[in-house]
Amino acid sequence: MAKKKVTKKKVAQKKSVSSMSAAELRALANKIEKAELEKKASASKAEITALRDQRKALVAKHNKALAVINRKIKQLGGKSAKPGRKSKGISASVAVLDFVGSQGKASTKEIKAALEKKGVSTTNINQTLAYLKREGKIKSPARTIYQLK
Repeated sequence: MAKKKVTKKKVAQKKSVSSMSAAELRALANKIEKAELEKKASASKAEITALRDQRKALVAKHNKALAVINRKIKQLGGKSAKPGRKSKGISASVAVLDFVGSQGKASTKEIKAALEKKGVSTTNINQTLAYLKREGKIKSPARTIYQLK
């Protein structure tokens, strides 16, 4: 009769915990921990997939509702907003160019005050002025003074 081969793994699995060496216990603990992590990752993947499917359904429903509203607006002769864009009114760049053009020369403080009066956001006025200088639309003959090029 042929004898069955017994591997170390099978022997380790059959041993009681009290008879295992420290190295065998560590290996067993690592194996169990790895299996638990894989199970957790698998559960997370399944939940992520379900949430993405739920999100797709909500976005589709939302888009259908927006399409109905946009059709009604169009039928009444109005224009519907572009999806994903919020109207902020006049841009800061255009407002700066208008003001500086009308004044000839203007300081940063004057520009900021004029934009605030128009209701244009002035939170990034320094970046706007730097952008306009890089684009060659305005120049700065002195510190904090700007004029059209």
